[in-house]
Amino acid sequence: MTEKIVLVTGCTGFIGRYLITKLAKQNYRIYAIVRDIKKAKQIFLNNNKVMEKTTFIQGDLTTQVHILSKEIKEKMISGEIYVINLVGGGPLTANKKLYNPIYTLNVVTLKNLFKILEETDKIKDVRMFIHLSSLAAMGALNPNSIYTPQTSCHPVLPYEIAKYDSENVVKKFANKYRFKAVILRPPQVYGKDSKEFLNMINLIKRGIFPLPKGAGSLPLIHVEDLTEIIVKILNNEEKMDNLTIMLPCEKSYPYSEIESIVKEHYSSGGIMYPPYFIMYILALLLEIIYPNFLKMPEPFNRYRLKSVLRKRIVKDDKIKDILLYEYKWNLKKFLRSLNHT
Repeated sequence: MTEKIVLVTGCTGFIGRYLITKLAKQNYRIYAIVRDIKKAKQIFLNNNKVMEKTTFIQGDLTTQVHILSKEIKEKMISGEIYVINLVGGGPLTANKKLYNPIYTLNVVTLKNLFKILEETDKIKDVRMFIHLSSLAAMGALNPNSIYTPQTSCHPVLPYEIAKYDSENVVKKFANKYRFKAVILRPPQVYGKDSKEFLNMINLIKRGIFPLPKGAGSLPLIHVEDLTEIIVKILNNEEKMDNLTIMLPCEKSYPYSEIESIVKEHYSSGGIMYPPYFIMYILALLLEIIYPNFLKMPEPFNRYRLKSVLRKRIVKDDKIKDILLYEYKWNLKKFLRSLNHT
């Protein structure tokens, strides 16, 4: 069986490390764009399968288009290509002055990736393009909204807008060059390396995690499930439409359920429920102090305070009905796994 050629960006990130390991175990020849080859090789030093199946291509997608084009021409073999774009991210700040760096990380890098594919004439060989967006691209919905692939998007924060804009870039090139495109909008991705999520768990464990009364739900997906779904998409390309939007989500956990699971596992802990107006004032102060005095994105803001009140229910039958995928992870299993690491 002929090896499939996969071009991956963001393979040294939290999600990318899991994905490239899974791809290397299957019949894929991997080309990975990285900013620092030495760092990438150090990360996968003890992973013989990744080192055997992966060719690292060094360059910065924000600025080094021509360098990367030259590297790809020299190193990449010819044939049909499956592209997986994981590059992106940024803080959930409400400060619009920080939009440009977030836009660069999510949209400029993506435009440059397509520019590279055009310059190298590889664009005509792209068979499928998988783009990792975010549930955040859907923005501010009603308090009791059900999120489906057909739900209209209303992004507000700079990060949300950048994620939504990046999806439109993928759609534009997919329509122009007639390749299949799959846009994934996962919610918060967690795993043993997800510092932000582990911090929340530790604060609940200590009984000092603050939430307003009436807090809604938090949609989650474990990194192992997300990366397995990506591999499933690659292996079931004939089932994908020309432009498919998917919302992979293990479950929308009510915060009260997360509290109960943590308390049951650790036999201690809980969530603090300070009055809403106190949290509102605190969020407002953070919005003022961090960007103006500390020159940093605020860790929390009024928009996010409002968002935690939403009962966000995510529904996407494509994962189960088309890919025949059943989620293998849940919060209880994850907490148990931490005892063995």
